[in-house]
Formats: sequence, C-alpha cells, structure tokens
Amino acid sequence: MAFHPKVPLVAIGTGSYDGGHFFEGELLLVHLESGQVTSALHGAPEVLEVAWEVRGWR
Repeated sequence: MAFHPKVPLVAIGTGSYDGGHFFEGELLLVHLESGQVTSALHGAPEVLEVAWEVRGWR
C-alpha cells in the first residue's frame, strides 16, 4: 500500500505466484473520500511493490 502525499488516494498492489508460470494480481487505486475503487492495470501480472513518484506537486 502507498498513500499519496497530497491527494486522498491510496494505491494497493496485490499478487500471488504459484512458483511456475502463473501470476495473478492487480493494482487498485482507492479514493479515500468517495470510496471509489479503480483497477489501474489490465492484464498485468502480480504487483511486487507500490510507491508514488510525485513531480511538480505544490
């Protein structure tokens, strides 16, 4: 999980690996005020790490 430093948003990465060729997971973006959940990756394998890179935020 990674909380955005300026916006009420959290990124949640999930994933699992069976030790062979099967990966499963997703990256969810959750708006903390509205509760809206958006899947950010489509057809991607597991998420191993989540972090925000903020450029130009004031």
